[in-house]
Amino acid sequence: MRRKLRILASIAVLGVSFCFQSLIGMAADKPPEDAEALAKKSQNPIADMMSVPLQYNWYTGGAGGTVRVLNIQPVVPVQLNKEWNLITRTIIPLMSVPTSTGKTVSGAGDSNISFFFSPRTSGSTTWGVGPIVQLPTASDTRFGTKTYGAGPTAVIVKMDKQWVYGGLVNYIGSFDKSSSGQYTSLLYIQPFVNYNLPHRRGMALSFSPGITCDYTRASGDRWTVPIGMGVSQMLKIGAQPASISVGAYYNAIRPENAAVWNYRFQFTFLFPK
Repeated sequence: MRRKLRILASIAVLGVSFCFQSLIGMAADKPPEDAEALAKKSQNPIADMMSVPLQYNWYTGGAGGTVRVLNIQPVVPVQLNKEWNLITRTIIPLMSVPTSTGKTVSGAGDSNISFFFSPRTSGSTTWGVGPIVQLPTASDTRFGTKTYGAGPTAVIVKMDKQWVYGGLVNYIGSFDKSSSGQYTSLLYIQPFVNYNLPHRRGMALSFSPGITCDYTRASGDRWTVPIGMGVSQMLKIGAQPASISVGAYYNAIRPENAAVWNYRFQFTFLFPK
């Protein structure tokens, strides 16, 4: 079984790489002039730039079958005054989940909004702190807990020549249980490291695993720790700057019956000032 999973994973990675290289080939003759600067901004979760990432995740290898999630993730910065920005980051998940009968059902998951208060002048190192709020937008309990929740969130980012690195953390706890008895108690940690290739304008290698600890599960069966990498490229569609990225992550530590692999494709519209 494990051998089959490795073979399927290799085929998937090769396929994703081929698609990525094809897209790069189509866009190679027209990257934005400030591609590296835009790439670094797009790698900063609290950059003073509006963006709309569309992130497609394909989770496979778990006992429940293949799960597909499209995250719509608009980022909107607001200048509060000369010293502070408020950056909102929203995640709206649209999901496709297999059922025990072999059919697939689709719907919306619970959404969350992060509010980062961040200083406008912080040099090469910047940070943001604030609350994160969960909204019960799940269309079914198969897609989320359908509960209101909230908690703290924080991020720190360092830019050093070709490098952009840092970390994001948040915790969401439900106010109360949903009508089905479910609730949320989830810790999320995302370290990120991006290296912008000096001889390939707008291209970067990245490491950004989403580590989670679900406290609603039994002790010893809570953590998901992925290992993997991704690659991204800036491009222009007409006058519109954008970026594309692909990545593959293996869940080295995972709860029982959870997905083994996460393949990730992201297309981001950028709206620099």
